[in-house]
Amino acid sequence: MAGKSKNDASYIFVAAIMILAAALVLESFAIYSITKSIPSTPPTSIAPQAPKAGLNIYITAPAYSVESFVVTVSGNGFNESQRAELGPKLYSLNSSEVKGIGTASGPITISSSTELNGTIVVPDNETHMLFTGLRPYSNYTVTVKGSESPYCFPGLACPMFILAISRSYGLRTGPANSTANYSINLLPGTYLNSTTTLDGCGTGLPISINQSSYTSCSDGSRLLNFVLSQVNPNGTITGLVYPYYGIISNATVKPAKETFHNGQEVGFSCSGYIAYLHNASYAGQYALFKVTRTHPIPCPAEVG
Repeated sequence: MAGKSKNDASYIFVAAIMILAAALVLESFAIYSITKSIPSTPPTSIAPQAPKAGLNIYITAPAYSVESFVVTVSGNGFNESQRAELGPKLYSLNSSEVKGIGTASGPITISSSTELNGTIVVPDNETHMLFTGLRPYSNYTVTVKGSESPYCFPGLACPMFILAISRSYGLRTGPANSTANYSINLLPGTYLNSTTTLDGCGTGLPISINQSSYTSCSDGSRLLNFVLSQVNPNGTITGLVYPYYGIISNATVKPAKETFHNGQEVGFSCSGYIAYLHNASYAGQYALFKVTRTHPIPCPAEVG
């Protein structure tokens, strides 16, 4: 009987040990489950995006030229470029497409300067580019780089030249969630926005053959292939004449520094325009030019 009591106690002791072990296993599993259900690191909250602004840039080129350029907006960690190709298009006068076509200067008017053998040359000289994701109330640099060459009218002599386009502007965005509108005119020396005219040189060039207009240029501005450097006390002007050169030429073209008197022709006339110095103001440091449009002719190839 004593041995039986010992065995019963042993059985009870073993059972108690087994029950305790099972309880510890269950407790460990519960703790593990709870631990797994709690993330090791709290979830990171998604920060709201900072509000952005945009620039809408309208670009106008000379009516009867072919333009190829890239517009780049950079600054504040932003750098983005867009490309454009502008140039006149040829339509049949019998085509319904001609009706209602408008240009930067208004609806197209059929005249002797645009009508050629039952066709009409319609300028395609304006475009716009939208840049988004910019910082509000921030300054950005806008560069325009490319080339300009004359549109060759069918059956007419054509000047063989190409000029480089290289311009830079400082533009500023508006408030958050807004788009600021600016206009850039690729006519020589012209830049406009909605409120400011920085330079009127090159505006109002004549469209029709044998018509004339007057344009005022200040120091550093460009008219056709001429850049005004200074107005002299005796009424003459000094500037840089950039020679036109053949499209196939790879030579480096350097401008020539020249001085002009009233009535003298500024630069070459082969581009289809002739610019004459009309008068100059030394006090105001500007010069007034008379610009006449003519039929373009082959340009001399002067390289150096």
